[in-house]
Amino acid sequence: ILPAVLDMYLRDRPLHYTEFAGPHARRQLRSVVGDVEPDVIVLSSPDLACTVPYLKSMSGAKIVVDTHDIQLQRCQSILRSLRATDVTEVLRYLLLTRSYTLTEKYIYRDVDSAWVLKEEDKQLLASYESCKHIHVVPNVVDPDSVGELLPDESPAQEVPLAFVFVGKYDYLPNEQCALQLIEWFADGPLAAGHVPLYLIGVAPSDAMNRGARNLSNVLVTGSVPSLQEYLKPVDRIFIAPMLAGGGVKRKIIEAMAMGCPVLTTSVGAEGLELRSGETAEICGIDEFPRRALDLARDRERRARLAISGQRHILARFGYDKLQASVRSAIEHLFN
Repeated sequence: ILPAVLDMYLRDRPLHYTEFAGPHARRQLRSVVGDVEPDVIVLSSPDLACTVPYLKSMSGAKIVVDTHDIQLQRCQSILRSLRATDVTEVLRYLLLTRSYTLTEKYIYRDVDSAWVLKEEDKQLLASYESCKHIHVVPNVVDPDSVGELLPDESPAQEVPLAFVFVGKYDYLPNEQCALQLIEWFADGPLAAGHVPLYLIGVAPSDAMNRGARNLSNVLVTGSVPSLQEYLKPVDRIFIAPMLAGGGVKRKIIEAMAMGCPVLTTSVGAEGLELRSGETAEICGIDEFPRRALDLARDRERRARLAISGQRHILARFGYDKLQASVRSAIEHLFN
């Protein structure tokens, strides 16, 4: 990491420069671009933006960066959530903040267009005055993640009541979320609620496994073959006390598409156009355990949230929305 850090501070190159824009990477790029001769190149990560000068030198293609979310804002959000004693993570995100400042405020000047997930990200990126053309290309519901469309009335109970959270736990905000849930279920109002918690997803941390080891009401599953076995309508409550992060939370989109009622924070709800009490429950972290228990005790309310939430997500994040957004963004490049 030290050579990359020195390169960043001495030459104003992002941390991923050597990996994606070094001599070996440039040879690979030249080979691919020469074989394909593309009209448009979409870079699927902001980390790839450092390749833009070389792509422009070897191709007349229009170049788009798919940002996913505004990485600088995401890193700053995570930094605010860290304690001063978390020295390693603080240093890591300070370095990433510097790297993404170089990417989003300077390197993006050379791309033809940037794609973002939501209108708020478009406005923020525009405020950096780095990219002239910015288009909203939303997240979508994976067809495999759509459960049966719920009826107007409350469906019959299929599974025992449980809380569920899904994430990749090598991403710090997801680990923070899981550790907070474990704390509440170990010693707090949720410990006495007799409703179990499933923490699903790859790379659960040692801290998560240690915290849940002696808790009969918390199961850290790791990766599972199918989320559909866990994300059942109405009686599996998707609970996401997110404190930091950016973009649009795909895990919440998928849970709502499956018909799960969702309880989250304003951070978790970003970009989803949710209405608290109608399509999901949204509250601050201090209220979270109480609101979770209230939802667990009220099946009629869970059913109402599940039905309206599923319809809301399918209407706003279907593939037709994605296709229209991409078509408009591509057409704009050539007009």
